[in-house]
Amino acid sequence: MLDNIADEWETFRDAHKYSLPEDLTVLQFGNTIEMANELGALVMKGQKIATSSLVQLNDYYNRKSSQVGDCYVLMNGTQECLGFLQVVQTETRIFSDITQQFAEEEGDESFENWLTIHQAYYQHQLTLIDDVLGPETKLHCEWFKVICDLR
Repeated sequence: MLDNIADEWETFRDAHKYSLPEDLTVLQFGNTIEMANELGALVMKGQKIATSSLVQLNDYYNRKSSQVGDCYVLMNGTQECLGFLQVVQTETRIFSDITQQFAEEEGDESFENWLTIHQAYYQHQLTLIDDVLGPETKLHCEWFKVICDLR
C-alpha cells in the first residue's frame, strides 16, 4: 500500500507547479482506531486544521519538529489513505497560552473540551518519561492544509 502512496505522491508533485518536498511522512491522529477515524474525518472536512505535540517528548525521542512546507499522508484508523497535508505554520506555545481559537482549530468544540482531552493525554505521555505537565510546558503547534483528497 505504501508503494502506491509513493506513486500517488510523485504523480501529485509532478502535476503541480509549486514546489513540494520529495519526502512524505505518514501521519495518523489519535491513539485508537476510533479516534484516528474521527480526527481524520475532521481534517478532511476542514474542521481540524491544527495539531500540537509536547516539545519535551519530541526532544526525548529525538523526533524532528515539523516545519512549514513539510508534507504528510494522512491515514485513518484502518490504515486507509485519506489525503496529503502540508504544514503552513508552526510555533511553540506554552500550555497555559492555548486559546479557544487554537482549540477549535485542533477540531475540539471548545477550549474546555480541548483542555480535558489534552491535559489527561499529555500528562500520561509525560509520566512515561518521568516528567509532569505544567502551565509552562512547551507545545509544538502546527497548522496544515489538505492539498490532495485521496478518498
